[in-house]
Amino acid sequence: STSLLDWRLIDIDPDKMAKMIEIKTAVLGMGSVNRNLLKIIARKKERLARDHGIVFRITAATDSSGIAIDGRGLDTAALVDHKEAGGCLSDLPSFAGAGRDRVRHLLNALDVDLLFEATPCGVALDSAGAASNDSRDSEALDICRDALVRGVSVVLANKGPLVSAMNELRALAQTNGTAGRLEYSATVCGGLPILNIGRRDMVAGTITKLRGVFNATSNFILDAMAGGGTFEKAVKEAQTVGAAEANPGLDTGGWDTAFKLLIVANTIMHA
Repeated sequence: STSLLDWRLIDIDPDKMAKMIEIKTAVLGMGSVNRNLLKIIARKKERLARDHGIVFRITAATDSSGIAIDGRGLDTAALVDHKEAGGCLSDLPSFAGAGRDRVRHLLNALDVDLLFEATPCGVALDSAGAASNDSRDSEALDICRDALVRGVSVVLANKGPLVSAMNELRALAQTNGTAGRLEYSATVCGGLPILNIGRRDMVAGTITKLRGVFNATSNFILDAMAGGGTFEKAVKEAQTVGAAEANPGLDTGGWDTAFKLLIVANTIMHA
C-alpha cells in the first residue's frame, strides 16, 4: 500500500520537486483532532507541495495501545480508516511497542522533524472536582521536553503540557540552538487563529477585554437545556455527537475554560 502523503503521487514540476522539503512527522494521539488533520494533509498534499514546497511523511503514530512506526511512511488512509472502525494501533503490522517508557524511548530514537501532539488533556478530577495532573499529562510533557531539547518541533493541541509547564517549554524552544519550535494555536478555540491574531497580527494593538465562547461542550449543553432538556440528557447527547468526552468534568466544571484563559493570558497578555 502507498501512503496518501507519498511525494511520488504529487503531480508537480520535477524541478520544483527537487527543492521540496520533506517533513518527517510523528502523530501522537489518534482521536478526532489528528484523524482530521491527517485527512486535511492528504487532501491538500498537492497544494502544500506546489505553493509551499513541503511534503509530510508520517513515520509514527500513537494511541492508547502504543506506537506504530514505519520509516517509509505509514499508510495514513488505512490508519484513519482502522481507527474510525474502532481498531487499535496494536492490531497493525507496524506496531512497535506499548508502555510509557517504551513509547518514549522509541520516539526519542526516531529521526523526525515534527511532533503533532493531540493526546487527551491529562488532568484528573478528584471527588471534590478539583483538578490535578495525572500520568498522561506528565507523559505528554516529558515527550514535549525531549523533543524540544533535541531540536524536534512540537505542535500542541493538548493543553496539559502548557498548563503544567508553559514557560519552561517556551524557554526550551526559544533558547535551543537547533531548529525545534513550539506552536500551540490549536489548544484554544482551534477553529480560530486567536493566539496568532493576538501575538502577531495585533502586535501594536492594545487588548482591553477578552470575550467569547471558550468551551463548545458547555455551549452545546446550555443550548440543549434552553430547549427544555435536562443537564444529564444534554450531556449524553453531547457525548453521542462527539461534543463531549466520556468524562465531561473538565468541560462542565469550568476547567477547560480556565486552562484556555491561562494560555491566552500568558501568550497574548504576557501575564
